[in-house]
Amino acid sequence: MKKYFIIFILLSVAPIVKGQNVSQNLITADSLQSGNYKDVFSSFFQFAFNNLAGAQKAFNFQSNPFAIMLKGNKDLEVDTNWYKYRRLRNFNFLVGLNIDSSFKIKGFNFGLNYALINQRDLTVSKMFLLQIDSLKGTQLVNKIGETLEKIRGTIPIEQKEFKTKFRNEVDDLINAKENTSFNSLSDDVKAYIMAHVQESEMPELLTLIKQNGNANFQDLFYSEIENLRQEFLMKPLWTVGLIGVSEGNNFSFQSIAINSKFLMGLGNFQTPHRITYELESDAKLKMGRDSLNVFEEGLVRKDFDLGVHLNAVFRPDRKTSITELKLGISYKNIFSGKYDFESSQSFNINTEWRFKVYDDFWVPLLFSYDLEQNKYFLGLNLSYNFIDFFKRNKLGK
Repeated sequence: MKKYFIIFILLSVAPIVKGQNVSQNLITADSLQSGNYKDVFSSFFQFAFNNLAGAQKAFNFQSNPFAIMLKGNKDLEVDTNWYKYRRLRNFNFLVGLNIDSSFKIKGFNFGLNYALINQRDLTVSKMFLLQIDSLKGTQLVNKIGETLEKIRGTIPIEQKEFKTKFRNEVDDLINAKENTSFNSLSDDVKAYIMAHVQESEMPELLTLIKQNGNANFQDLFYSEIENLRQEFLMKPLWTVGLIGVSEGNNFSFQSIAINSKFLMGLGNFQTPHRITYELESDAKLKMGRDSLNVFEEGLVRKDFDLGVHLNAVFRPDRKTSITELKLGISYKNIFSGKYDFESSQSFNINTEWRFKVYDDFWVPLLFSYDLEQNKYFLGLNLSYNFIDFFKRNKLGK
């Protein structure tokens, strides 16, 4: 068994996966990510409406190449391909429209992001694959699965119906199907296993049967798997990107911005918590022409933004985020192209309250206060992360 198979095994608490459909498990893993994470980097698809209350609005679509490939070819939706194309999953592209206060199109947005560090995506993190392989529960489930497969191989070929029945029931047991335990197996299947378990030299299986015959595999091993998964969902993410903004219909860039964002969890992640914390830092260098059209020939502007924020993620069930509160401070320096009413340097206190309206539909409310000019800004965004290409109505269901 190749190591990268294990990610899909553990997401469903199953020890044996052979080219199965994995979208459900990946959706479940993705639904555990914070809403703030998905704004920084999208695992699937996202529609975002930015600055709805302002004069300059934007409507953006964000995705990655592999997600688009899956839409056109469902045969790619297997575990091996998910890992094979992991580098494509580390890319995000963005396309969008700029809209004025009258909701008329003013221009377009184009952008690319690449995750230099992406330990949070459980399908691409080598460290996660290695640590999963070392879990005692995983190793035991793998051994039990191999033992039961050997026992099935001893069934005479002429007992075709029993062999099929044995395989189906054992698969349900191994894959931790709901309400499935050793004692729930058919009497003839249990008897055959007990008659051959000694010959298989698997004392762990015999002990498990005698001591935990009514236990589901998920009950036995879910805790350590879930703890590891929650730990990695707070690992570092570092992206770098480039975004260009055009004006009018000629696709000429009005501004170009180079950005970098870093996100990581804070605290002890050995067990899942109802409240988790993320540290976010971002830097952006923006170069462009006069955005206010004050000067006929255009004003060449260069400014640099740097921000540090703490995001509190509220998870009542210790899994899914339902609301988030982000607090922090940002610094802006205008190197050239400053307007008369602007300060060359400014500090802002920023607050963002993000809450989930339905499934993965988020409403972030923004408040920013300029310490230098004693001014404040209120903003409203909307974002919808979806996996409709997989024909799922709800994430994580």
